[in-house]
Amino acid sequence: MLSTAVYIGGGFRQHQLLYMLPIVANFCKKKKIGKIIIEQKVSNKTLNHKVISNLKDNIELVFLPNLIRKKNFFYKILFLKNILNFLFKYFFIKREDLLTNDSWIEKQIKHSIWDYGIKINKNEFENLEFIPKLRSIFLSARYLSYSEILLSYSNLKYAFFQHFVYFERSLFANLRHKNVKLIQKTRHVFRVQKKNYDQVANSLDKKIFIKSFKFLNKKRINNYWKNFLSGRSKNLESKNASKLSGKVKVAKNVIFLHVFRDSPFVCIDKKRIFSDYFDWFLSTLKIIGDSNELWQIRIHPSSLKWGEDPKKVIKFIKKKYFSGEFPKNIEFLNNSLSNLKSLKGAKRVVTFSGNVHVEAACHGIKPIIISNSTLVDYGKELFIKPKSFEQYNKILLKESSDEIFRLNEKQINTSRRIIFLLHNSCNFMKELNSGEIFFNLLKKENLIKIYNNIYNQLFKNKKYLEQLSSILISKVDQSLNSQFIKYFLKN
Repeated sequence: MLSTAVYIGGGFRQHQLLYMLPIVANFCKKKKIGKIIIEQKVSNKTLNHKVISNLKDNIELVFLPNLIRKKNFFYKILFLKNILNFLFKYFFIKREDLLTNDSWIEKQIKHSIWDYGIKINKNEFENLEFIPKLRSIFLSARYLSYSEILLSYSNLKYAFFQHFVYFERSLFANLRHKNVKLIQKTRHVFRVQKKNYDQVANSLDKKIFIKSFKFLNKKRINNYWKNFLSGRSKNLESKNASKLSGKVKVAKNVIFLHVFRDSPFVCIDKKRIFSDYFDWFLSTLKIIGDSNELWQIRIHPSSLKWGEDPKKVIKFIKKKYFSGEFPKNIEFLNNSLSNLKSLKGAKRVVTFSGNVHVEAACHGIKPIIISNSTLVDYGKELFIKPKSFEQYNKILLKESSDEIFRLNEKQINTSRRIIFLLHNSCNFMKELNSGEIFFNLLKKENLIKIYNNIYNQLFKNKKYLEQLSSILISKVDQSLNSQFIKYFLKN
C-alpha cells in the first residue's frame, strides 16, 4: 500500500522552504501524514535549524531529484511518451486554441505550453517562436512526467506550491485532476484551490469577509482608506504606484496594464472573451481609437522590477499594428502619474484582471474586467465583465459619464472592506521579517539577507506557523497574519 504524502513544489526558494517546512509538517501532523516530498534538495543549514531538525523525528523528507533517480527507467519511459504526445498534439498550437471547448486537463496543458512559450519568446506576442515552443513543450512534458512519478510513488493527498503557471502548470493540473488538494502561496498569502476552478491569487475567502463584521468596524476601514489615499498602503505595489509623481493631465478613461510577459493565467477563466493578455490589449487599442474621448494607458509601475522594458513593447505594437503612430486620443503613461491621481480623476477603468479593479471600486468606479478577479465572488453588480466582443466594443465606446460605470455607497463600502482585509489580514510577510522578491532583485546577496532574516526569526515564529497551518485545515481557505488569526482560531 502506498504511503500518504504531501508535496512542496512550484519554485520555492531556500528562504521560503525555511518557513514552509514547519507549516507543512504541522499540517501533516494534524492530518496524520508521515511523508513530505520536496521539489528540490534543501540546504544543510535549513535542515539543521532546531525547528526543522526536530520535525524530522516524525516526518520523512523525500527529495524529488532523488526519487527520479530511483525510478529513472520508469521516468524516461514516461517522459518519452509525454514529449511525443505533446509534440503531436501541441506543436501547431495557436493563440485561439486557448478558447476552444476542451476538457479541463487539456485546457490546463495548452495554457502551460502557450504561457511559458510567450514568456521566453524573443519578439513575438501572437505566435510561439520555434525554439521557445520546443522548450516549452519539453518542460511541460517533463513536469507532467514528474507528476506521474509522484502519483506512482505515494498516495499524494495535498500539494503546497509557489505558483502553478508556465510549464509547472502541467504538474499541478495533473495532481489536481487526480484529486490532490492544492494550496497556493503567492506573495506571503496562502489560497486553497478548488478542484476544477482556479481561485484568483489576489482573491479573498468569503468566510473571512463575512466574519470580519464581528471584529472590523466601518470606522477602522474608513481610516485605512484615508491612509491609502495619502499613499500609506499596506500593499507594496499599491504603495509604490502611489509615490509616482507628474504633472500629466488626468483622463476620464484609464486602462491599467499588466507586465506583458508575466502570466495572466493564475486563473484560467474559460468564459473570458480574449485568448490572452496581448489579444485583449491589441483589440482594446483598436476599439478606443474610434472613441471621442481621451484614453490614458498606464504602464505597470513594476514592469522594470520584473525585468521588462515596457517602452520596447509599446514601440513594437506601434510599429507593427499602427503604422508607427497611435490614434491621437490614446496617451501612454510610464510612471508619470500616480495610481491615486489616475483613479481620483477617472470615470471608467479597464484592466485584464489586475488588483486595481478593487481600488477602482473603492473610488466608486465599476471596473471593466476580462478575466475573473477578486470582486467576482462578491456579486456581479460590482464589476462589468463583457460576455462578447460586441458587448465589450459597445461598453468602451459609451460616454464615460454613463451611470453604468458608477457604484452606490453600499457597493463602495463592500469594496473598501475587501481591500482592507486583502491588505491587512491575509499577508504574513511582516511576521517572517521577509520581503517581496522582484526579478531584478534576484541577486545572491539579497536572497542571503532574506534567508538570514527568516532563519533568525524562525523559532520565534514557530507557534504562529503552526496556527497558520491549523486554520488552513478547517477554518478558512486562506492565510491570516498574527493580528487577525486569533479571530478564527476560536470555535
